[in-house]
Amino acid sequence: MFPRMVLGLSLVAASLALAAVSLGQPTTGNAPTVLSNNEARKVARNPVEATAPPGLSPSEFSVRISVGADGEVRDVSNAYSLPEALFAAAADAARHWYFRYNGGRGKPKAFEAEITFHGPLTGTVTTKDGVPLEGVKVSGGWICCPSQRDTVTTDESGSFRIEHPGTVLHFLPSGRFQPQAIVVDPQASTLNVALAPESSLLLSPCSTPQPGFERVGEGEYGLQFDVPQRDARVFRGKEDVDYVVDIVKAKHGDDRVEFWFGPYAMSPTPDDSQFVESETFATRNVVMPPNLVEGSNGGVIGGDNWGRLPNGKMWRHAAIGLEGARYEDVSPENAAVFDRIINSACWIPDRRR
Repeated sequence: MFPRMVLGLSLVAASLALAAVSLGQPTTGNAPTVLSNNEARKVARNPVEATAPPGLSPSEFSVRISVGADGEVRDVSNAYSLPEALFAAAADAARHWYFRYNGGRGKPKAFEAEITFHGPLTGTVTTKDGVPLEGVKVSGGWICCPSQRDTVTTDESGSFRIEHPGTVLHFLPSGRFQPQAIVVDPQASTLNVALAPESSLLLSPCSTPQPGFERVGEGEYGLQFDVPQRDARVFRGKEDVDYVVDIVKAKHGDDRVEFWFGPYAMSPTPDDSQFVESETFATRNVVMPPNLVEGSNGGVIGGDNWGRLPNGKMWRHAAIGLEGARYEDVSPENAAVFDRIINSACWIPDRRR
């Protein structure tokens, strides 16, 4: 049974590859636009990943969906003759999706799309020299809003198996090595990852601001950043319940970077779409030295992620605890200004305690 199923799924993958030439292209007459899997995922607002039924371990499986102008999934069809149980699982997940798509013309419109789900994924995590790494967390998101993630840990041989890898897998070592994010190839069933030695953004004690710099932070203590006044302007935010957002705008153009302060102000990781849409991206740890916060041994306290989009613009998401800074779709020139501000991250201990 299983060899025939694998062969059938391989034929599905081949059919998808041949069809990809026309997906996402404008159609003529009354025929609807058909988005590829990647195009559909970029405009999806509630992606739910399907779970392959017990006894089935396809590397990928696809369905065709029809979406109304209101973004709701109207129909799911078994365009690639999946086994009944596998199609039922895919259709159930696809019906939870919601979209915002206007075809680049402003007005929401109906469309069709290919949605490809990934089966269970196995792999290994090693050093660059091939030494297995035990205890690395492997995490993938498979339900959005509220988010649910599958998280597993590598064993003594560096091996892992994750049932719901989702679109992007995050590899999070406990220390000494860089974290890594990988966009999952829909056709892959195994993944071997080599982690580089750690090179982190270090949170340092704050010193007195230099002349010509304006400091942003929530009050007199905690996380702070220094903004060069000749390159950027600060717009102070108003506190909302338990967080505040300060905006720093570049002197040239409309680019901006947001600084989020508060105990639960900011997501620790960017949306998966940031990685999927990027030509290149990277991630590293944010590390606090011992005793910067009284009684703390220090260590990894966040993640710093950044990337370059196909249009040449940049994004960054630096989470320090659940505070931090982020910008999107920024010119390389202004990104360099914003990066200097983010890299100035420092901490003022609360001596009143």
